[in-house]
Amino acid sequence: MTTNSTSQIMNQDSMNYIFLYLNESIKDQQEFLRIHSANSAHHSDGFNTFFDQLIYEDVCSTATQIDSQQMVNCTQFMGGILIKGLYGANVAYWDNMRNMATDFNNSDRSVETIDNILNSARLIENELLKDQYFKPSYNQLLEFLYESISYNFSEKEKEDTILFAIYIVLLVGLYFILWTRFIEATRHSLWVTKSMLAIIPLEIIQKVPKIKDFLLASSKTAISAFKDE
Repeated sequence: MTTNSTSQIMNQDSMNYIFLYLNESIKDQQEFLRIHSANSAHHSDGFNTFFDQLIYEDVCSTATQIDSQQMVNCTQFMGGILIKGLYGANVAYWDNMRNMATDFNNSDRSVETIDNILNSARLIENELLKDQYFKPSYNQLLEFLYESISYNFSEKEKEDTILFAIYIVLLVGLYFILWTRFIEATRHSLWVTKSMLAIIPLEIIQKVPKIKDFLLASSKTAISAFKDE
């Protein structure tokens, strides 16, 4: 695809596309770190600690999913680049890719040159770095991210449950306070009314059926209300 100046990838000059792809990949990595930094407060402390150790400190002592046979050579691989964290290893990886693309672009692009690049130590190391170290490290990072998200959802659910329980308790308490006040006000109103009616002479009450019926109905209502209370 890139052996001549007319080859294209996605309707673009192949060499321009390769360098554009390399630059975009580096930008994506920087954006990945920026987004994590902006959202670190939303993750668990365990995930943030693992992220910092894996990305900025030592891959070999942090990524436990790396094959045991490869772990033996981890600290020495590519001059010990992995003990500087995934960020440094990624920089080395893309620098190698850029240098190989530059060497090819400046070469005579002969079959021999292509063969030398495809079998170069830099490309072999990059492939080993990607398959044996990057892949298990990022897989473990994604697993920790999933656990962190699940933990946050669980904690959020607990917080919501507690807040809802507090809301119900307050609501019930407020209901009983208002109901008690209402009953007291009703009791007071009934006794005031009965006291006022008690002033009326008994002879008049006996002679006026409406007053007599009202007093009887009021007494029954008051007794029923106090029983419900």
